[in-house]
Amino acid sequence: HYFGIDVNMEGNTIRVKRGKYIPREFFIEADWSAASYYYMITALAKEAEITLHGLESESLQGDSIIASIFQNFGVETRYQNHAIQLTKNVRHIVPSEFSYNFLRCPDLAQTVIALCAAMHIPAKFQGLQTLLIKETDRVKALDTELSKIGCRLISTDDDNWQLVKDTDMSLSIRPIFATYDDHRMAMCLAPLALKLDGVE
Repeated sequence: HYFGIDVNMEGNTIRVKRGKYIPREFFIEADWSAASYYYMITALAKEAEITLHGLESESLQGDSIIASIFQNFGVETRYQNHAIQLTKNVRHIVPSEFSYNFLRCPDLAQTVIALCAAMHIPAKFQGLQTLLIKETDRVKALDTELSKIGCRLISTDDDNWQLVKDTDMSLSIRPIFATYDDHRMAMCLAPLALKLDGVE
């Protein structure tokens, strides 16, 4: 209807009447899961103020929950006209532990798990089942790569994983992370350079 075409939907049938399209402006929202890496950067930075365009509070994307999740880590979100501004709350007290079920937003899991590892926050996670069959087994990949900074992601049963400190490892290391030809592995590990002596 917005573009001048009469559309009628009844049950499983969609009827589109003959007509002429009318060009009109249309806002296409940016990707909230991609925004999650900037949330991670904001949380790990000593101070930060980042503006991301193309995002808004009334989103159709389940991954917009990232704004709520990152309040736990001191990242405040201010909504503007088709944009958000991320700010680090330097007075925020980091939680002593964290837990979350990612069943409805699995593309955010790697970001949050890597963040908890970088901030040395013991954590429990559920809803990671679909990560086992993505571009790689992302749970196994996270366990392997985060072990390079002294953390392990272990399964306690079919739907419970726990992030635990494995060794007392110095943050002055410069780990070489594998990405498994998986863009989300690369994206969630890159911000760790803010806590370590860089990453490769």
